[in-house]
Amino acid sequence: MDENNSSSEDVKYAGFWIRVAAALVDGLVTLPIGLLITYNFLSIKSYPLMILLTILSMFYKPLMEWRYGATLGKMALKIKVVSDNFEFINLEQAFGRYMPWVINHILSLLSYFYVFQTEAFLEMDSISNMAALSMESPIETASTVYLYVFLIIIGSLIYDKRSQGIHDKIAKTLVIKVNK
Repeated sequence: MDENNSSSEDVKYAGFWIRVAAALVDGLVTLPIGLLITYNFLSIKSYPLMILLTILSMFYKPLMEWRYGATLGKMALKIKVVSDNFEFINLEQAFGRYMPWVINHILSLLSYFYVFQTEAFLEMDSISNMAALSMESPIETASTVYLYVFLIIIGSLIYDKRSQGIHDKIAKTLVIKVNK
């Protein structure tokens, strides 16, 4: 944390709700990709395009946190990701702390693969049809179980004195408030 010459006692850790708010802002940032994914599902129906769009959405968070210390949502709320010794995180840490989301994206791609292979997919023309077809995926049970695991991983920061989630502990990162 050499930019402010602050000690670790001066640090204010970013808690659960400010991080949720930052994630909501990031959701707005990545909304165009989400809309393209939906449009692809309903109109274009291209699995390679689905893979490309999913990969694009996967790179936003770790690359922004590695390069700038924060996503646009975190920047807007004046929080940033640092290493546990308050320095910039490296690329390995950025992707390491993003692993819970990567697993979620992989499960989604597997579910999409199933949906794209069904006969009903070609006639699918609404979001409700898309949701119903996704629910029939053999991967749906794994996705549901993982949702609870994901919530535990993310929610674990609520009970930590430094507001570290399990993903932060594994990557040796912290999310702190910035005084700028």
